[in-house]
Amino acid sequence: MSNRNACRASASLLALAASFAPVNAEDVTLTLRGGGLTVIGELVAADSASFVIRSDKFGMMALESAKFECTGPSCPKPLIPSLGIHGSNTIGAQLMPNTVERFAEEEGFVAEKVVGADPEEVVFKFSDASGKDVASIDIKSHGSGTAPKSLIEGKAQIGAMSRPIKEDEAKAVADAGVPLKTHVFALDGIVVFVSPKNPVKTLSLEQIAKIFSGDIKDWKEVGGNPGPIHIYARDAKSGTFDTFNTLVLSPLKLKLSPGAKRFESNHDLSDETARDPNGIGFSGFAYIRNAKPLSVASNCGIVSAPDVFSVKTEEYPLSRRLYLYSGKTGPLGDKLIAYALSDKAQDIISEAGFINQHIDLQTFDQQAGRVWPAFLVAEKDFSFALMRDLTADVKSGKRLSVNFRFHRNSAVLDDKAMQDVPRLARFLKSEANGKDLLLLGFTDGTGAFETNKALSLNRATSFKNALVAEGVPANKITVKGYGSLLPVGCNTSDAGQSANRRVEVWMKD
Repeated sequence: MSNRNACRASASLLALAASFAPVNAEDVTLTLRGGGLTVIGELVAADSASFVIRSDKFGMMALESAKFECTGPSCPKPLIPSLGIHGSNTIGAQLMPNTVERFAEEEGFVAEKVVGADPEEVVFKFSDASGKDVASIDIKSHGSGTAPKSLIEGKAQIGAMSRPIKEDEAKAVADAGVPLKTHVFALDGIVVFVSPKNPVKTLSLEQIAKIFSGDIKDWKEVGGNPGPIHIYARDAKSGTFDTFNTLVLSPLKLKLSPGAKRFESNHDLSDETARDPNGIGFSGFAYIRNAKPLSVASNCGIVSAPDVFSVKTEEYPLSRRLYLYSGKTGPLGDKLIAYALSDKAQDIISEAGFINQHIDLQTFDQQAGRVWPAFLVAEKDFSFALMRDLTADVKSGKRLSVNFRFHRNSAVLDDKAMQDVPRLARFLKSEANGKDLLLLGFTDGTGAFETNKALSLNRATSFKNALVAEGVPANKITVKGYGSLLPVGCNTSDAGQSANRRVEVWMKD
């Protein structure tokens, strides 16, 4: 090393030492874990990443703390990795704690759960086989709206949200220097439910909106027994409420009735509704409990029951994604997220009452009820010949429970689709046994039919290319484009159009 470079190195080390919190100036011994190097000297500074030591033999040195054992009275108490997961009550009440406990088992740790005075705040302390503390994870579940603030303030490294992060929230997080990554943790549906004593079985989206806004006040107006409607809803911080507001109330420019009783807890909301013959409420799938779920009718005549397959395909009109937004997570957070998204963690999601992302299959007969809406909401260029071709393509096949969607007006796969590509590739390699795959592209009803047909083929081809990149043989994949032929939502709404822009996956027998 030249004298100039040596001076620069010394100056850098001195600057590094000055930047650390000072410790007592007494000799310590730093021993390389596994042996091979021992350094004795004055411990000048230490943090979770480095020891800075002044040795008579080696001079000033900065050593990676994870690789060295420190002995001596001046050694700092070992710092254990910690992780904050703040936000959604829907995720934090049960799903995330269950995931953390199983993650601890997977890593060979013992997890101690500590619940504070506030039941929405839980800390998990991890210890190894010898009883030594190795990590801690705190979960605070006060609503999705609290996640961005905790990320900005550095109190959380993972934001749990039962709705997509808003543009202004994402900008505020980015402006704070936190690099966000988006992960779809699980799927869910907003279920509208009533007491089992209530005879109503189906409501339209418009009826639901007018009930919750207070415009419809008596059950006799929607075919029920006469009596005042009692409204139960989640609190304003809730991602569940935010999703309900976006999908149900906002399209009709309505607001929640000021007479609604609000809840922070999904459990309490559901149980109160189930006990009240005149009550109506909503929550995620995991919190139906003793209440009776209602089917949902769209304004163009498509009726959807809340079931697992329709939520997995995101065709149930009140489907939603549950998100983890990761910032500066460190190794502990990275490992937890990888585990939460893994195939082996999917059973934890269903055990908690949510919809996992395992791939299910349905026969054409099980899917046949999807065909008639095409005739109810047919576009002006509707082609009976093309519908016959579509039916011929799939009548002997099985549909997979993954729909691949794209960013608007593009053939670029969205966040969930990017996660699902390798998941589908793994499924095909283990379950398909060399069977042929059929990718069917669809669009919304905006624009000319032939233009949409070409666009749908382009999107299906884009998805095929992504699968081939994951090792799926190209000669086992056929792509077709059917444009706006088979809607699953109403093309009169943004949500319906979004649902219609998709690639379906079918396996040929």
